[in-house]
Amino acid sequence: FQEERAENKKFLEEAKKKHESKEKEISDMESRLNEQQKKAEEYRDKYEKLLEKNQLDLSLLKEVREGQKIMHEGQKILHETVNKTLQKVEEVQEEQKLMHDRIKAIDE
Repeated sequence: FQEERAENKKFLEEAKKKHESKEKEISDMESRLNEQQKKAEEYRDKYEKLLEKNQLDLSLLKEVREGQKIMHEGQKILHETVNKTLQKVEEVQEEQKLMHDRIKAIDE
């Protein structure tokens, strides 16, 4: 009877050790899971911030492209204005030459 009792006690101690070992294993797994969840949340936050930044960058890029289109139109208008001004200058120079020639002819 005492032998059986000793065996039962030994069996219970081993079972208790196994149970404690399993509880520690579960606790370690929960700790690793919590760490992984924290890392996942950090990565998600970083990803969301990058996504937000990329959306801002995309928005800015669209604005820059609009600005470039406006500048291009402005340059076209400027070129047209410069060309018209040069034509007027040439016309005025021609008129001045004609007037100069007339004055010269009158003087002679």
